[in-house]
Amino acid sequence: MADDDQRTTELREELRLLAEEIAELRRTAQDLRRQIGEQRDAPWDAQDLAALITQAEEQEFFLAELEARRDALLRKV
Repeated sequence: MADDDQRTTELREELRLLAEEIAELRRTAQDLRRQIGEQRDAPWDAQDLAALITQAEEQEFFLAELEARRDALLRKV
């Protein structure tokens, strides 16, 4: 029983940390997309724009992975 309580506590802590990471990644991805949108009509270096888009896509990919991990943990709790 104590092992179950310890494991539940560990899962909840991991869920808390994941929630923090997810929130931060969402903010970062939204900020990158906002930057892209703001500069849409402005002159941009194609490489800079491509780099921003790539960064935003990477953040969104990592976000999806973290959300999947969170969902898997929620099923265990």
